[in-house]
Amino acid sequence: MTPDELKEEISIEHVVYHGYGFQLEWNRMKEGMENIDDVFSIFNAKLLDFLQTL
Repeated sequence: MTPDELKEEISIEHVVYHGYGFQLEWNRMKEGMENIDDVFSIFNAKLLDFLQTL
């Protein structure tokens, strides 16, 4: 996943988290949901790496 793809995922998360339901666009949400497993795997790996440094 590239930094630009990650940035897009984060922006989708922001909209969902803050409840901007009136701004949801299914096409953008669908793209984000299709990549959610990759995003979670990357996040999880980075978090585990960080925790090992503590």
